[in-house]
Amino acid sequence: MAVLTALFAFTDCGICFIHRGLHHPWVYKHLHKAHHKWIVSTPFASYAFHPRRRKIAYLALFGFVTIWTVMIHDGEYALNSPVVNGSACHTIRHYYFNYNYGQFTTLWDRLGGSYRKANPELFDREERLKKDQIQKQVQEMERLVKELEGEDDRCYVSEAKKTR
Repeated sequence: MAVLTALFAFTDCGICFIHRGLHHPWVYKHLHKAHHKWIVSTPFASYAFHPRRRKIAYLALFGFVTIWTVMIHDGEYALNSPVVNGSACHTIRHYYFNYNYGQFTTLWDRLGGSYRKANPELFDREERLKKDQIQKQVQEMERLVKELEGEDDRCYVSEAKKTR
């Protein structure tokens, strides 16, 4: 159990700071921008790890991390915890880029000043799907994209349909 706890803490800290480094303006555009083309967090964006472990440990960790990363990308905002980096916390990372880098907990983000509490409307399905809430998120995201990346070269489905 102590080994799992140490591995958990080490992985959470490492992923948090590595991910934070990937968001540095010099690095982000070249290495990490493609991951954030998934503005709406989905399970397809969840395979971003490559542990070098023994086969059994690799399979166990792969299974755990796969389940965990799918859960934090699934858009089911059931957990509003200030400690666990659940799907709502992770969605904030996709919305606003520079927050909630941790994989499992918010500890390293709190210590590093990059924690942002999940928006309350994420926990109310009717509220989060209102047009004004969606527009508010889009405007804030677009402002951050412009600040971080310059022009947004993502192609959205509605825009792609317009150009056909």
